[in-house]
Amino acid sequence: MNLLERLEQSLAQGTVPFFEIGDTVRVKVRVVEERQYGKKKEEAKERIQVFEG
Repeated sequence: MNLLERLEQSLAQGTVPFFEIGDTVRVKVRVVEERQYGKKKEEAKERIQVFEG
């Protein structure tokens, strides 16, 4: 087992919920934006992006 597979296995959160065709699914992703100008580093902005379909 390589490093990537071990990382995926440690981050797995259990079972995937059952859903079928026609169901509405919402996926929430945490996005962290970090900006750096030269040696000056600004505070990171964090937000939750929701995808629905």
